[in-house]
Amino acid sequence: MPPKNTYHLPSRYLCRTYNGQTCVSSSHVLFRVRWLVPLNFAIYQFTSGAMSLRTSTDCCPSSAWAIGICSVLFDIDKGQTLQHLHPLGCISRDEESAVAFHSFPDSLSMELYTRNAIKDSSFHFRIKRTPLRIGADGLPAYLHGYVFCRQRQDETLRRGGEQASEVVLSELPVSNILLPLSQAAGHAYFSEGPKALERLYLQVQSWPAPVPGSHMSLPAGQAIIAGRVPYFSLLPPPLPPIDPT
Repeated sequence: MPPKNTYHLPSRYLCRTYNGQTCVSSSHVLFRVRWLVPLNFAIYQFTSGAMSLRTSTDCCPSSAWAIGICSVLFDIDKGQTLQHLHPLGCISRDEESAVAFHSFPDSLSMELYTRNAIKDSSFHFRIKRTPLRIGADGLPAYLHGYVFCRQRQDETLRRGGEQASEVVLSELPVSNILLPLSQAAGHAYFSEGPKALERLYLQVQSWPAPVPGSHMSLPAGQAIIAGRVPYFSLLPPPLPPIDPT
């Protein structure tokens, strides 16, 4: 069994650790990724890498797929600044600060890779809900952030570039669906502007409730995200929100 606080991420994604908040184990991968088209089209197909029997804990969560969607900009004077949060007030002020802090990769990532004008990256983090909330299994509830980050080099700007991230916020640790959703949000934001985030959030609210163990195809802007929802009993603690019915 994976150790506590281990996350199941698609094997093709870059796994990172942020200030002790996230611990990723590459030896326990729940999903294998099969790319159907190039990454910038944001259309993906995922196949499950695990088999199990459904248990009583595998119920539809009572909350929506996404609590909210936001953008985070890096301001040279103010630091990370959370903007365009939809819906307003969906997370606390403390959570806004924590989300902004975790929404960028390490500061050397622009120098460690080839000198391309634009570099995109995707990753996943989680933070404890603030104020503290207790889940169905008696453990503290977490807020998951699924991030699409774009770093652009431009010698005419201060510090020679700019950074912006689009973040999907959810209580569900379903990275094979929500990480591609953040990528769709990022491409929509950079091509259509901030209003695209609100439209995408409203579209996600019309998605059918997740059914653990089922394969789902879900619209996200002009893309289709296809993936298998994991059985909640296979996920590391704490359990996602459970529908008591």
